[in-house]
Amino acid sequence: MSPEAEALPRIAFEFQAGASLAATGIGQYARSLLAALRQASPDLDIEALVPSRHDEVRWTTPRRVLWDQLGAPRRARASGAQILHTPGFSPAYFTDRVRVHSLHDLIGLERPDLVRGRGARWYWGHHLPRCVRRCQQVIASSEHTARLARDRLGIATSRLDVVPLAPVVRGGLPKDRRPPEGWPRRYVLAIGSHEPRKDHALLVRAYAALPASLQESVRLVLVGPDGGDRDRVRAAVRECRVEEHVHWVGYLPDEELHRALVAAEVFAFPSRAEGFGLPPLEAMAAGVPVVALAAGAVPEVSGEGAWLVPEPFSIEAFSEALRTLLDSADERSRWISAGSRRVARYSWATTAEQTIECYRKAWRSRETAP
Repeated sequence: MSPEAEALPRIAFEFQAGASLAATGIGQYARSLLAALRQASPDLDIEALVPSRHDEVRWTTPRRVLWDQLGAPRRARASGAQILHTPGFSPAYFTDRVRVHSLHDLIGLERPDLVRGRGARWYWGHHLPRCVRRCQQVIASSEHTARLARDRLGIATSRLDVVPLAPVVRGGLPKDRRPPEGWPRRYVLAIGSHEPRKDHALLVRAYAALPASLQESVRLVLVGPDGGDRDRVRAAVRECRVEEHVHWVGYLPDEELHRALVAAEVFAFPSRAEGFGLPPLEAMAAGVPVVALAAGAVPEVSGEGAWLVPEPFSIEAFSEALRTLLDSADERSRWISAGSRRVARYSWATTAEQTIECYRKAWRSRETAP
């Protein structure tokens, strides 16, 4: 029997993050991948594992670890599944199921200076590495992350597959690209939780370095919840005296977020560490030019589709990129076209096909568990 025709057993797909009403990051990945897997292979026997009462509890890190390590494996066994795929967070350490894990980044090992708190240091330095090493197959979202998995975790190349993500499908571009009601007419947009590695404080300072006339006509909108760094970002806003020009928006549901994205003049991504960097691709798919730091996997993923600010990641260089795109319709058009060409390389159909092949590899290697 050829590998392509090889039948797979039932697969348990850990889906806590995807089932959340406020899905971000890993949750969006889980939703998109599960839908694409079912479309790519209708005969695939795959069951989404969702904790009981998952919308009634607050998913703290300890509760999440307990679900990953105890709840999900128990549910997988009860369902009769032979393969357990965790699309994020930490795979089970103790389980007799075949383990596949999607590893999106190793930020805590790559940039420990950006990690705060004893719990976070334990998670990145001890818990996640020991769990990932137990997997039959590891899906890395980029070559950058795969290289870190080999170098820092000792994962063999034969157990690593690079499977890129793709922009979330939201029904195409709307004809009406006007901003949401109550929003500024023109704005630079940043999306993501306010955490140290996202460095929205750098973006605030880059925006504040724009000419005063440009600040009057173009505002800065920051969308996302606090990730432990919002006070520092607010301090930068006060220090730069741009309080009237910076708009704060919390979590937005998919439809509202998409509407905000397509109406933006420029999408700004000042992250200093990324295992993939999906938001720039989302902006490219929405027809919005992107300015980003050339950090982590961003150059690999965004490539020539984004205006990449090289190290040492100066405020002046980021500000100049913003100014050029805001001032020049020709430059905006050129970068929109570049982004459109770049994002066309990514699709959930391809991601699903490559993921199914990872399941086959994991199942074939089940007798040689690490």
